[in-house]
Amino acid sequence: MIDGALGITSALALLACAPASQEAPASTTGQDERPQLGGIMHLAVPSGPETLDPYFTAGGGAVTSLQRLVYDGLLDYKQEGPEDDFRASFTPTPWLAEKWSLENPTSYLFSLRKDVQWHDGHPFSSADVVFSYERMLNPDNRFRNRGLLGDVQGIEAVDSHTVRLLRKEPSAEFLANLASSPALAILPKHVADRGDDFKKTAIGTGPFKLHAFDSIKGASLGKNQSYWQQGKPYLDGVRLFYGLDRSGLIAALVARNSDFYNVPDKGQFDTIKAARPDMQYKPYHIEYNYGGRFNITKPPFNDIRVRRALNLAVDRQEMVQIVTFGLGGINQPGAPSIVKDWAIPEPEFLAMPGWRQPKEPDLAEAKRLLSEAGYPNGLKTTLLFYTTNSSQRELAEALSGQLKRIGVDAVLGGTDEAVVRKAYIDGAYEITLSGGPISVPPDAGLRADWHSKGGLNKSGVADPVLDGLIERQSVALDPAERNRILLEINRRVTDQHYFLALVAGAYFTAWQPYVKDLYLNYAGQAWFRRPAEVWLDPSAGLPQGRTLEGGR
Repeated sequence: MIDGALGITSALALLACAPASQEAPASTTGQDERPQLGGIMHLAVPSGPETLDPYFTAGGGAVTSLQRLVYDGLLDYKQEGPEDDFRASFTPTPWLAEKWSLENPTSYLFSLRKDVQWHDGHPFSSADVVFSYERMLNPDNRFRNRGLLGDVQGIEAVDSHTVRLLRKEPSAEFLANLASSPALAILPKHVADRGDDFKKTAIGTGPFKLHAFDSIKGASLGKNQSYWQQGKPYLDGVRLFYGLDRSGLIAALVARNSDFYNVPDKGQFDTIKAARPDMQYKPYHIEYNYGGRFNITKPPFNDIRVRRALNLAVDRQEMVQIVTFGLGGINQPGAPSIVKDWAIPEPEFLAMPGWRQPKEPDLAEAKRLLSEAGYPNGLKTTLLFYTTNSSQRELAEALSGQLKRIGVDAVLGGTDEAVVRKAYIDGAYEITLSGGPISVPPDAGLRADWHSKGGLNKSGVADPVLDGLIERQSVALDPAERNRILLEINRRVTDQHYFLALVAGAYFTAWQPYVKDLYLNYAGQAWFRRPAEVWLDPSAGLPQGRTLEGGR
């Protein structure tokens, strides 16, 4: 059981306003730096998980910041280095399973590591994998990440360290889904057998052991001395502090009471850089394919000429400058800006009408198409977006301004997220801004949003050609073949103007100069990947006096 007292009195006040310690000169060590042992990493998180059970609460940054330290998955995503962006392909790599093989298109055999033990010393085995996945698949539990296992219909322990998973149908993204840790973290069967509650107990195989947890104040975790990756983790521990708002998170980072932060706004990032010029950082594009979903079930957007006119009117290059300060990326209708494998080649794409420069020929053609479609004087429509999402508001305002150039009056319908969602589900909209339908990995969004039988297809897209492509990519087990199909989908959606692709915004990850080998998550959330790899350089300004029990 976990002690809720935690022993971190006034932790939130400490993070928000405590001054930084006396700092050593910044390190001048080059790329040949070698990891050093020791140190406590600090991480400020907006809120903590309600329970310790990763299956009940996995999916948000508040949960992942803790559970990724404690638990491992069967697989993980391949990430070549700390700043490698793994999102373009989500390639699985061995983790608790040291290798796997495909016996046939629906049967997977996993060989588990034999040198792994749980935090309490009990050996890890195939029984734990069977228990974990059966627990996830049990419909009585209603775990929200159950869909990651899809149509798994059999889980067998072949021997103590070999597991077979049987699916009903082939799946191109099944292995990538298994790498979604901690959403599919492996849990200890023996802990359940003795009657412990995973909501109150966290015993994993991960690099850190949970010492104390309070869902309001924070958590402290110490080094797992028996971690299966020999010599790791390098840190002595990690402390999480909960309950800060955005200004508090920034203040904690500037005061070096928190060691990294994902910054969703350039203004905030500029504030941090001004206060801490030595801060390490990396800008990156969010993976959501922000744009407008047309309701093509009724006028005016049931007419491809009108949809094409709006696509021609949008100046994506201008939007990148206005909305993302020149740091964002241009999305394609069927591929977010971070995708390369199934994107239309950039030289071709940026020469296409609607994406090319200069804009004058496109604007003239857009007006001609509107006139041909029966709107010689333009038209009026409503553009729905979430007022709770600052990126959507900025995109909506920019889009509305650009559409006026062809006589389209897009009235801004900013409102509550629930209202926008209901309008979309009811088909009571003309254009709504969204983060999809294609994100990465793409399968779930394609099947749900663009297939004619998709449960979230409220745009009215009913395209037999597109349906066939979506079905083929879903079961294409060869990555190269699947990328070819996804590229066909991208071209089809582009040609039919089903989606008004816009731009991807820029986020920033900022971390302290003494934090080394921080594997970025690119999720805009307060957690980091590969926690066993992180180490702290005491010569680069690392604050002194950090402990797991209290103090700084």
